[in-house]
Amino acid sequence: MEKIQKKLANIIDRIEEEKKDLAVLEGQHKEAFKNLREILGVDTLDLAEDKLSGMEVELKELEKEIRSGYKELEENYSWLKE
Repeated sequence: MEKIQKKLANIIDRIEEEKKDLAVLEGQHKEAFKNLREILGVDTLDLAEDKLSGMEVELKELEKEIRSGYKELEENYSWLKE
C-alpha cells in the first residue's frame, strides 16, 4: 500500500510540474502572438508567413533598384570605380 501511495505522490508531483510548464508555454504563446499583431499586424502564422513572403519580394526589388542605381552612378561618375 505504501508503494502505491509513493507512486501516486510522484505522479501528482509530475502533474503539478507539467501544469507549471504548460502555463509557461501558454504565456510564451500569447506573447508570440501579441508580437505578431504588434510588429506585422496579423493574427495567425499563415498570415505572418504570407506577409513575410511579400516583404521578401519587396526587399529583392529594392536590392535590384539599388544595384541598378549604383551601376548608373558608376557609369556617370568614374571616381566611384576607384
